[in-house]
Amino acid sequence: MPDIFQQVSALQNTRAVATRTKPLPWPVWSGDESQYPGFHNALVHKVDSDSQLGLLGSNKDIWYQVVYTALPASKRGKVEAFWARGGTHGNHDLQDLFTYLVTVFGTGRKKATALADLPKLKKEPGQPFGDWFPDFEGLLMTAGGWEWPDDSKIMLLKNALDVPLLEALNSNVTQPTVYEQFKLFLQNIAWTSSGVTPYASVPARQSAQTPAPTEPEVDADGDVRMNSTRFSNGGRGGRRQSSGSTQTTERKCFGCGSTKHLRRDCPREGKSVQIRTVPPGQSRVSEQDAEALVTEFQESGLMETDPTTISVIINDNVFFPLVDEGCLCYAAISEELVEELRLPVVGIAPREVTGASSAMGSTEVQGIATFIMDVQGFAQPVCAYVVPMLSPQIILGKPWLEHNKAYSVPHMTKLWHGRA
Repeated sequence: MPDIFQQVSALQNTRAVATRTKPLPWPVWSGDESQYPGFHNALVHKVDSDSQLGLLGSNKDIWYQVVYTALPASKRGKVEAFWARGGTHGNHDLQDLFTYLVTVFGTGRKKATALADLPKLKKEPGQPFGDWFPDFEGLLMTAGGWEWPDDSKIMLLKNALDVPLLEALNSNVTQPTVYEQFKLFLQNIAWTSSGVTPYASVPARQSAQTPAPTEPEVDADGDVRMNSTRFSNGGRGGRRQSSGSTQTTERKCFGCGSTKHLRRDCPREGKSVQIRTVPPGQSRVSEQDAEALVTEFQESGLMETDPTTISVIINDNVFFPLVDEGCLCYAAISEELVEELRLPVVGIAPREVTGASSAMGSTEVQGIATFIMDVQGFAQPVCAYVVPMLSPQIILGKPWLEHNKAYSVPHMTKLWHGRA
């Protein structure tokens, strides 16, 4: 028996051919993301119906009308590059266009909400990792995180951890740099820290009752003893392996992972470091003491540290700009990133930008980019000098700190924002 729905569809199409000789008007989207689903349905109906009646031109013409008639000017920038190259395969396929529109605009509200909520999602101490992590990864995927670099996703995940789990993670000097491997590595650490053996099978006759938690073993200094860890493939991921059943005699700082001191003496935690004092009246370092003094500074971890970065959102993308009090301009952004994000640039008289050393050379800036930057839910306009081949891609300088009444606390790895 023929499909009744096919019969009705054929009857309707025949009636349309007989009664309509002009194309339907193009639906126009206002740009309000809450109204996009209705606009998309009307757009699909318009293209499908008029194409069957032969009232539209080629696929390339349809693409042009969709981009420059149906979409508002404020939204075209997100699809113009896709339109210019003719879609995924360059053949202006209509299904390819509709799929891309849904990807870019269809989940806009959820994506924007996820981008705002992601930096705020923190794991509470004592909260099971298995209960918290699915919420984090769900937000990450909704925010479009599958397209972000691995180091950005790893940084977001680290920033969301509670202090005990972060300390356990930092006790491992070598960590995976690929996100998928890193999250498995972190999961094993979370299980081990909570007393759960991830790969152990439960004996058939073992009681299902959960044993009472036991206090962790501590040494004379009050530090929790932990087994050292290593990777079977040189620290680039893979299953975590124990170094043995006995406790290790080598202890590591939970703050920076160094084996030269404990957490209480870690310079990154603002604790005292055993550096020799200067005797009264001494104003110069002798040649005999110079080498020993250099060794003390190097072994204490005072010579290098990680840069101060914060997580921000620009054009629905997450970035980690460097906060540099030694930078005397409000902000700087790489020319390549400006082109990628299609940021508006205002031309200025050429200015020379120099580094900390004359040996670093100089470069010339000729424009200032403007954009909206979201910091923990606080959105603000930013003007940044456009610097060719700038690395890192974004730098927030001393004027930005002063304007926002912000200051960093290096030993706490925190930055306080007076306006956010």
